[in-house]
Amino acid sequence: MGRKKRAVSSSGIYHVISRGNGKQYIFHDDQDFSVFKNYLKSALNLYDLVILSYCLMGNHLHLLVQTEDIGEMSWAMHYSLGKYAGYYNAKYERAGSLFASRFKSIPVICGEYFFCVVKYIHNNPVKAGLVGGMADYKWSSYGEILRGGSKSLVEYGALLAYYGSDSSSQKEDFVYQHHVPSLIPDELIEDYPLTEAEQLKVFGGGYDLKVLGKAKSMEQDERDALILGLKIDAGLTNKAIERLTGISVVIIKNVCLKFVRNV
Repeated sequence: MGRKKRAVSSSGIYHVISRGNGKQYIFHDDQDFSVFKNYLKSALNLYDLVILSYCLMGNHLHLLVQTEDIGEMSWAMHYSLGKYAGYYNAKYERAGSLFASRFKSIPVICGEYFFCVVKYIHNNPVKAGLVGGMADYKWSSYGEILRGGSKSLVEYGALLAYYGSDSSSQKEDFVYQHHVPSLIPDELIEDYPLTEAEQLKVFGGGYDLKVLGKAKSMEQDERDALILGLKIDAGLTNKAIERLTGISVVIIKNVCLKFVRNV
């Protein structure tokens, strides 16, 4: 059986994730981080894509990329990961695959979900307890974007354009969006990512995400109606509903089964 085709993003934006094989460390020192960044820069000269944000962690990496051709993204990642694996194996005198299977590429729509993903990427080192603030981490684009300059790996002008048309307030809004509570749990960005259709349903104005967060405390009839709306009207998976509402999959299944029996 061949590999499942990658989902194509209508916005051309993808959250790319790659991990070390067996969750092993892929970066050990500043030289490793710098070498990988240089390979990424070379890939940008060879292939048609831009990097909107990034974060390199010890055993994995996150990129937010934009391209009109998903094939260009695949070639760029194969180039960067392949080149770096060769460098790493030579430096540390090892053989075999450095990265776990193929990299993930999750379509990202513009708007509120986009802001959640950018914040998630930049907040990785804070969440891991490596630094106290996002600006303190050396190997992410958060500080680069705030400082500006021509040596950044990211197209920070392209990224900041999503934070408003007024260039004088874009960085202010960028910082603000990184320090407000996320509208969705982190799990729905990486572990159980919402499909593009789910993103459009949830963030398209049909649901108040603050209300979803209070679903567990609703009266049963109101809660069940909400579950059925998310399941039938929005077409969300049980796992996505669980992550958005905090209601267990068992309860969600029972509500749906009861509905089917009464139809």
